[in-house]
Amino acid sequence: MRIIFAGTPELAVPILDALIQSPHEIVAVYTQPDRPAGRGRQLHESPVKQLAKKYRLPVFQPEKLREFPHENIDVFVVAMYGLLIPEFILFNPKYGCINVHPSLLPRWRGAAPIVRPLLVGDTETGVTIMKMEKGLDTGDILLQEKYLILPSDNIRTLQATLSTMGAKLLLTTLANLENITPQKQDDTLATYAQKIEKSEYQINWLKSAEEINRQIRAFYPAFSYLEDQLIKIWEAEIIPQNISATPGTIMDAGQMGIDIATGKYILRAKKLQLAGGKPLLVKDILNARAQLFAREKCFKNIS
Repeated sequence: MRIIFAGTPELAVPILDALIQSPHEIVAVYTQPDRPAGRGRQLHESPVKQLAKKYRLPVFQPEKLREFPHENIDVFVVAMYGLLIPEFILFNPKYGCINVHPSLLPRWRGAAPIVRPLLVGDTETGVTIMKMEKGLDTGDILLQEKYLILPSDNIRTLQATLSTMGAKLLLTTLANLENITPQKQDDTLATYAQKIEKSEYQINWLKSAEEINRQIRAFYPAFSYLEDQLIKIWEAEIIPQNISATPGTIMDAGQMGIDIATGKYILRAKKLQLAGGKPLLVKDILNARAQLFAREKCFKNIS
C-alpha cells in the first residue's frame, strides 16, 4: 500500500517504525513544525521527524493542512498528530484516513486518552484503529485490543505498552483492510479525555491516598510544596491506616519512605525530587535533608 503517515510525539515513533519495516510504501510523513524547547529555546524536531529523516522519508510540516499534493494514496495513517485533518483530505485516499487511538473507544475520546484512565482508576484500556470522520474520535471502529492496567503502571509504561500494541494492531488492520467490517461507536457510552491543565499536577492532600497515588502515576510526577520548596513525587504506595492528622502532615520519615496523612489513609512517598536535583529514593534524600521532612511538618494544601 502507498501510505502517508501523520504523527508528532515519541508515542507515535514505534507506529511509524513498524510501517517503515513493513512492505508498505511510505510516500510522505507529516509532523508538526519544529518548536522551541529547553532553556535556550532552540528549535527542536519532533521525534517522528527525526525517525523520518533517518530513513530519508519526505517530511512535511505545515502549520495547517491546506493542501494535499499527493496522488494515488491508499491510506492516510494518523497517530497523535495534533493537527485537524480537513474534510478534503479525510476522503481523498482510496481507503480514507485511519487513526491509531490509545483507548477503547468510545471511552476516552479527545486529547488525553492515556492519562485519564490512570487518573480515574480504570482497570483496563487499550488501542482502537478507527476510520476518521469530521467528529472528534467518532469514526467507525476497525479493530480494538484491550490491555489490563497494572497497579505498577504509570504514564510512561502505559504509553510504551499502548504504542507497541498500536503498531502491531495497525499492521493487522492494513493487512485485512478490505475484509474488516467497520463497527459504529455507541455515542451513549462516550467519555471525553479533556486536555490536561498544569494545575492538575499539584496534589490536594484532602483527597484519599488512592486518588493521590493515581495522580502520581498519571503525571509521573505530581508535585506539592513543603516549606515553600517544590517537591516532586515520582513513586508512592498506599498505607491503609486510618489517621486523624491534618491532611498533608508528615507522620513519619524513614528508609522505606515518607508517610503523609491524606483525606483517607496514609500515602508513603518512596521516590522524590527536590528543586534542582534528580529523582532519588527517599533513603538517599534523608541522608542529607532529614530536617526538611521532620515529623508534623505539613505539605501545602490547595486552597
